[in-house]
Amino acid sequence: MAFLLMARAIKSEIPDCYAKWLMVVLADHADEDKHLCWPSLSRLSQRTAMSVATVTRKLHWLEDHGYLTRDRGHTGKSTRYIIFPKDIAHCNTPIAESNTPVAESNTNLSITNKETKNTKGQVPDGWIPSDDLCKSIDAKHKEAIDHVAQADKFVNYHQATGKKFASFDRAYRYWCSNHIEWRSNTGRSGSNATGKQSSQSRQSASHFARMHNRLQGSRD
Repeated sequence: MAFLLMARAIKSEIPDCYAKWLMVVLADHADEDKHLCWPSLSRLSQRTAMSVATVTRKLHWLEDHGYLTRDRGHTGKSTRYIIFPKDIAHCNTPIAESNTPVAESNTNLSITNKETKNTKGQVPDGWIPSDDLCKSIDAKHKEAIDHVAQADKFVNYHQATGKKFASFDRAYRYWCSNHIEWRSNTGRSGSNATGKQSSQSRQSASHFARMHNRLQGSRD
């Protein structure tokens, strides 16, 4: 528990009240020296009484406004947060220039390997699709999908199953396609069931009408 960081978070002029409350909770988990913490999204959701989707949006807001930095976890590890990163001394320490020349061929090889290496990883906490990806998916299916809700389900489901992907964007596209197809099939099933019930109701009414007429005829 970092009392100084919590006090700093409380005194900070953060205009978004939910983001400010989230910052206080993060400070409660952080250490005083490195400003570092790694609570899970579910833990933050529990502590703040906000949904995971809301926590995710506020984390992005805090990161965009410079209140924290994130090192997203891989292979099941939690995301690491550094709050008030500008206060950390080593963040502002310039890197000493090296007089040792680096072979150009080795540098290029290192970059190439990094760009072409195709490794699979588990969907990290806080992953959300980019705006361009959301627009592309909406345009393909010609409707506005609730990407906040679907991304939350996508992350929770695949973290629970432990499945890994080479491309989170491609996996999310597939997830949204399945969601729309499932919803469409469910709607058709519901319509068929309603139609079937209506038909059965009409048949029952007709049957009872015939029985009533027969009884009336026998009485006459």
